[in-house]
Amino acid sequence: MKWILSLSLILLCALLSAQIIQSTQRIALSAQVEESSGLVEVSGRLVTHNDSGDGPFLYEIDSLSGSVLRKVFIANASANDWEDISADNQFIYIGDFGNNTGTRTNLAIYKINRTDFLFNDTVSADAIYFNYAEQNTFGSNQFTPFDAEAMVCVGDSIYLFTKDRSTFSSSAVYTLPKTAGNYSISRKAILSTPGLVTAGCFNGSANKIVLCGYSFNSVFIHEILFTNGWNLPSSLQMSYTLAVTGPQQVEAIERISATTYYISSEKDNGLPAQLSEFILNSNLSIPIRYKAEAKLYPNPCADYLQISNQVIGKISILNLQGQLIVERDYHNSIDVSELPSGFYFLSWKESNGQSYVERFSVQH
Repeated sequence: MKWILSLSLILLCALLSAQIIQSTQRIALSAQVEESSGLVEVSGRLVTHNDSGDGPFLYEIDSLSGSVLRKVFIANASANDWEDISADNQFIYIGDFGNNTGTRTNLAIYKINRTDFLFNDTVSADAIYFNYAEQNTFGSNQFTPFDAEAMVCVGDSIYLFTKDRSTFSSSAVYTLPKTAGNYSISRKAILSTPGLVTAGCFNGSANKIVLCGYSFNSVFIHEILFTNGWNLPSSLQMSYTLAVTGPQQVEAIERISATTYYISSEKDNGLPAQLSEFILNSNLSIPIRYKAEAKLYPNPCADYLQISNQVIGKISILNLQGQLIVERDYHNSIDVSELPSGFYFLSWKESNGQSYVERFSVQH
């Protein structure tokens, strides 16, 4: 399908894994939420839920002690396998779409009024039901590609990201409207990731989708600069390793401030469920537009690089932190023979007046 991320698009993504982030705080969570699988901040309150084996409950938790402050019952909801939670200015969205073996036919997102949640211990929800258009069989499959665990609300859309155990290094992207109903959704893209994606959130102040997950004995954070809407593979991306105690099954992430996040992990490997705080202040903020359809060739290159699209004026070569290295007029090609081997970004303006950037590599 044309929306599937091909090898050429993978080469255009800025995916790094060099920086290790230290947690600034780590606490054990109450046994009531030992399978914490989602986090969301609602009017200054930190809210979580369990994934399966619990009823349809949301829990307000104390971020300093890990204790449960309040328990809210969603009266008309089921709790098959709740995997993530998100919110906008009016509603809270709970993702009941855990599908570990690909057998579920009752995938749902529950939509709760924020005001109802804040002032009542029992609330009701509208439901957004959906199925995967590509899924034709529902036999048990431990490597099913139809298991979403991360949900992010941006604008008028809900973005779902799958946990792909068949590759351990990719995540399919789906979108849904926020309106109650029954939808058949098709895969929009596939992202290259450092491991299994288990949760996500949106940082509106930085215009970033931030995902988290794990790979073997490491925990990762994956940033996506939200520039092209659902066409996420062409957006700038960066990954980080999060320093945590022992192997952890990280299941949830939430932005608390412009640079501060919480993640939670469920009880696993002899460790209690934990809440960790960390600061992510990256350089993933080049304020220009991006376009995947533009082609740089040859890529990788050794001496000269060309652009398939019509270029107006100067071109700029940036390092992976977005810092300018070279600026020059563009003619028919770009001499890169003096650049050290490695990855770079090329920025230019086209006849439509818009600016674009693509990643390329130099290999000598």
